[in-house]
Amino acid sequence: MAAVVGVVSGLQLFSPDLLRAVPAWVALRHLRRLCLRPGAEIAPADLFALSHEVKSISEFWSHSWRGRLSAKLCLLLMLKNGGAAVCLGTVAALFVAVLSYQDLLPGWYKAARIEGRFDGEVKTSPWAILSGLIVASLTLLLWRSRVLVFLDQICIHQGDAGLKAKAIVQLGAFLKNSRKLVVVWDPTYLSRAWCVFELAAFLHTHNDEKPAQVVVKPIVFAPAVFVIAIGGVLLMAFEICLPSHNLFTLMRALYLIAWGLLVAHLLEDFWRHADVAEEQFRTFSWQSVTCDCCSMNHLGPNGEVIACDKEILTRCLNQWFGSQEAFENRVRTSVRDSFLGPITRGFPLGYSWQLGANSYLAWGMANMFASRAHAGAGEFTVVVPIYCVVWWLWLAPIQYFTLGLIARWIHKKHAEKLSRPAACAVTFTRYFGYAMNCGLPHLYQRLLQMVLDQISAALVFAFTTFSWALVAYHMWAKPSK
Repeated sequence: MAAVVGVVSGLQLFSPDLLRAVPAWVALRHLRRLCLRPGAEIAPADLFALSHEVKSISEFWSHSWRGRLSAKLCLLLMLKNGGAAVCLGTVAALFVAVLSYQDLLPGWYKAARIEGRFDGEVKTSPWAILSGLIVASLTLLLWRSRVLVFLDQICIHQGDAGLKAKAIVQLGAFLKNSRKLVVVWDPTYLSRAWCVFELAAFLHTHNDEKPAQVVVKPIVFAPAVFVIAIGGVLLMAFEICLPSHNLFTLMRALYLIAWGLLVAHLLEDFWRHADVAEEQFRTFSWQSVTCDCCSMNHLGPNGEVIACDKEILTRCLNQWFGSQEAFENRVRTSVRDSFLGPITRGFPLGYSWQLGANSYLAWGMANMFASRAHAGAGEFTVVVPIYCVVWWLWLAPIQYFTLGLIARWIHKKHAEKLSRPAACAVTFTRYFGYAMNCGLPHLYQRLLQMVLDQISAALVFAFTTFSWALVAYHMWAKPSK
């Protein structure tokens, strides 16, 4: 036991041939296979052969196998392939918009729903936004990210007990030789001893890095990004395809509010998960975490006695931090800040993820630009790129930021014991706030277009909304306490 503890806590790589990694696309393909065929038998040797020896690991994927695998797969696909999907989808949308402008694609004419003094018809079609969606979706699923990652099921031999034991005792050394720790968080993460050990070991071995390269992504991010992206594509498709009739305008407005409520519900779910993590950190006790060996009463498949992983890890943590109590205090303070800070500060999904989820704005406005340019709409065409920049880069992100603030307030109120009148007031405030957040920017844009010329309206809209976004973010973007 003492020798094993010495190897684990020493963080020295005694077997460099066991420091292995796998291209991210191969790891994602394996996870996809597990989701599609959960009961399929995969030879451990074949899995191990997918990895290869490396000098260092780019990303160490830390996760709990007790969590929902499909949600983890979606999250990791977005994390590794999302950037390429957004870029290629946008290029495809712009290319198809050019083809539409050149009359090389079919379309139909309809009265333009353009505020101001334009009475002509425009040739419209949804090909740009559809091509952006299709190319982005295919890229998300099929892109081959070559970032070298560590996924335990592949990089540790699951069929050779000797190799597996050697790799497990050097897991701390693997973390020391990893440049980034990617935490795929779900509510079971902090209850698993090995997950907590991975987080602690990485922070311990990268203590001189300020800040340490820890990326925390809750699995609830995946459905939120999906709803934002697909809901936005549908909204832009309605805008492009539906006739310019008051009834359809009302339908679009109702859809916008319903979509905003769904996103708000997902953000409320996000804050529920964040509160679970907060409570887990606040009450963290090493004694409460579990290992598979403990659940099996430290007996192997054939009845043989096996060593307790938790006992080994406890001794390692005592060597690193001085005592179990010191480690628990570290988890409740600095580890908590490193973990919760990135997901409770600022934009709920992170600014770059917001831009990716909102890329449908660029695809849809490429459609509008081509239609108006084809019709010779002049200044009505020039303002489209301005509105695209405004909505994509700061107005839509600050709307989701505001939705997140409202959702967090609602979540806190639900945790309180409220009287019936107070609960009704909270419910009314909830829906009123969501509706105003969704609708006011559109009404403001329409008002400016009615009282100013198109270019002046666009520039005033850009300046005022940018100023509001800066003020709102700096006032309210604070980490969780």
